[in-house]
Amino acid sequence: MDRGTILLGDAIGAHREAAAAALRRAGFRVVPATDATATLAQVLEDPPEALVLDARGATAGLEVCQRIQAALGSRAPPVILVDSKGDVETRVEALRAGAADCLAKPYDPLELVARVETLLRMRRLGPAQRAGEPEPRDPATGLLSAVGLERRLAEELSRAEQRREPLGLVVIASDELRALGSRRGADAVQREMARLGAALEQVARPGDTAARWGDGELAIVLREQHLFASVPIVERLWRELRTSVGEDTGPCIGGAFVPSREISAHDDLVRMAELALARARREGAGTVCLVQGLGYLLRPG
Repeated sequence: MDRGTILLGDAIGAHREAAAAALRRAGFRVVPATDATATLAQVLEDPPEALVLDARGATAGLEVCQRIQAALGSRAPPVILVDSKGDVETRVEALRAGAADCLAKPYDPLELVARVETLLRMRRLGPAQRAGEPEPRDPATGLLSAVGLERRLAEELSRAEQRREPLGLVVIASDELRALGSRRGADAVQREMARLGAALEQVARPGDTAARWGDGELAIVLREQHLFASVPIVERLWRELRTSVGEDTGPCIGGAFVPSREISAHDDLVRMAELALARARREGAGTVCLVQGLGYLLRPG
């Protein structure tokens, strides 16, 4: 089975070898990406199905993303960036550079394969096919994947604008899960994510959309909710997730809401929610930051 070529450039040898082995088992040809200049030349001459690049270092994934987008536009193959920092700022920087996805190191090679497969499936399907395709789900939690949520969010924002209703995107991050991954491995994280996903679905109201957002992160789209009306829902969410994961301090939560002058598309809503989450993390564990024009910080007790 030949599913096409993946250019792979992870600076850490052990990660690169494990990822290459998993991709080959899934039927992909793997070609090493050694440096930014050679990678860019190879993509322009014979575009691969996808690229997996270190965001920094010799492969200069952030720069390569920008240059591929500038050269190929909509014909550019999807790029997944991997980075040892794994923070919200890095993910935002990666998405702004044109990356389709971003993974924190160390990552599970099987998760990498799943993300590559999802990106390629979505790229190959036309809009009409995508409309009838089952929404992509995260295997650990059963919730919508990040790709599925992006699609749903665009639909929800259009609906909210047409009906002149408020809408919110809330992103939840558990630093305890990140620490758990380093102590007990990816399987333990997946089990905890399944518990968190179940807790999130308990809080979600009819019409809300819950999803897996990233490593140790979940998200929920709140229909017909502006910032202050959402506070009781967010506080309940914070308490349920703190109890589920057993954290003393509780998760950090960031949320953004429309209508807002800063938000005109679903990408803007994602960016503002991510920035709110970054602010919550800077303020300290267990902090919630919600924004709708002005910011609002709280620490549920």
